[in-house]
Amino acid sequence: MLTFESKNKSKLLLYRDYTMQNNTSTPQIHGEKIWDEILKAIVERMPKQLLPLIEDVFGVTYPDDVSIIPLATEHIIPGSNTKKFASIYSDITLQIGNDIYHFESQMSNEDFMSIRMIRYDFHIALSNSVSQEDNGTFTIEFPKSVVIYPAPNHNIPDKLTCNIKFADGSTHSYEVPTLKVQSYDLNEIQKKHLTLFLPFKLLQFRPRLHSKKNPLTANELTEFINGLIFILKEDLNEHRITKSEYEDYIDLIDQSANRVFQNNENFKEQVVFMTKSLITLPSERYEQYEKQLAEKDAELAKKNATLAEKDASLAEKDATLAEKDAEIKKLRGS
Repeated sequence: MLTFESKNKSKLLLYRDYTMQNNTSTPQIHGEKIWDEILKAIVERMPKQLLPLIEDVFGVTYPDDVSIIPLATEHIIPGSNTKKFASIYSDITLQIGNDIYHFESQMSNEDFMSIRMIRYDFHIALSNSVSQEDNGTFTIEFPKSVVIYPAPNHNIPDKLTCNIKFADGSTHSYEVPTLKVQSYDLNEIQKKHLTLFLPFKLLQFRPRLHSKKNPLTANELTEFINGLIFILKEDLNEHRITKSEYEDYIDLIDQSANRVFQNNENFKEQVVFMTKSLITLPSERYEQYEKQLAEKDAELAKKNATLAEKDASLAEKDATLAEKDAEIKKLRGS
């Protein structure tokens, strides 16, 4: 079994601890909000990572060069008796091509989630999808929405439903699909290119951290992290992600491990130990840049030295020829 003692931490591990403790890179995020922020970070930095998810949930396929435009997530609504207006905030709203999408991340079941979603979607539609026909009739088109559940939960329905009864007596069902990240194993994630799920997959081990019947082992965690890295390397080699996006994913996996294993230093350090050599820090990139410059300078100096030697040799030959010419002139003069 692998163990990792704190006194043997690598320079990189110490660096990461320092940045997390001193807020030099990512601000401290408390509670379960970190999972919302991880999803937002992926969408902000790598919006095209959503395209495989959209294809899987909605069956819609877009070309790689489709435009993806972030939309406002703050919506103004009538406030309480003491406030004329208030704000509600959705998680992620995007325009992809001509379509509007809304994604919410939810860690646990919530009885009124369908109500929250219809409220969000109504305001998103009013802000982005109102059209008028020639006869003056208006149409409001709701966004394509999905609620993403990153953590293990067997009580999540396949869709959230709210029945809306109109004044004429007709009833219409408002339905939003749910997406359960932990229902996808690594093989399915690899096959469907759902790489954005990888930082959340460590959540599947949370229920086993205090289990006596089925505890998580270091060997199992090693095999699992190797599986995540394999998928990322395959995506990198097949140009589905860039080198910087690869490094971003590795960092997000480390942040995920730091939160899931916050009370288990061995597991937390094991993940960082396995991923540390896969990340190139800015200081390392600068060192590599300096090394490349030094190598180029040395190569240039070598070429200059070779040229100088050739120049010296030519000068020596010229001097020899000059001496011979002088001797010939002297002989002819005599």
